[in-house]
Amino acid sequence: PAYQVCTMNPQGSSIEIIRKDWQVMGTDGLMSPTMNATGDIVAVYFSGFKQVGLCILPKGKYMIPADSLKAQANKNKGLVAPSWSPDGKWIACINNSTTDPGIHILTPDFKEMFLVFTPPGAAAPMTVAPGWSPDSKWLTLSTNDGSIWIVDIAGNGSRRLSGPGTDKFPAWSKAGKKR
Repeated sequence: PAYQVCTMNPQGSSIEIIRKDWQVMGTDGLMSPTMNATGDIVAVYFSGFKQVGLCILPKGKYMIPADSLKAQANKNKGLVAPSWSPDGKWIACINNSTTDPGIHILTPDFKEMFLVFTPPGAAAPMTVAPGWSPDSKWLTLSTNDGSIWIVDIAGNGSRRLSGPGTDKFPAWSKAGKKR
């Protein structure tokens, strides 16, 4: 597959390819990229069609060598489905490991990581990027039992908003906006 990291305007034109090495990476690549307001990208590095972990591509340095990205991802093994907070201070992600599963937030330099939510019982987080509230203080997420949850970034106040059932992919709207 020819995976590429690109940006485009809301109309779907003006496509810019950010990583131009997709032809030489073989079965390695990047997926689930998300960009903060200053242009930094966090993405999941995959190798051999398996997700490895998260890596950062700072603005202006998108062509970091693939071996450096792979080394970053190996340090952040099991972390997938990233999502930047609107204020750019945090990255929320899912930890797929069997030893520390759940929703985590990390600092953009990956030096600090905090578990903010582990679903109760046999439920597990869906491997879908958590949604941030516009004020960067709350997260929404879905679990594999079809529930939608909300939790604050300190790991308090978690509550199920819906489910179990077939609900998934929650998202926030901007407060105060009328349709």
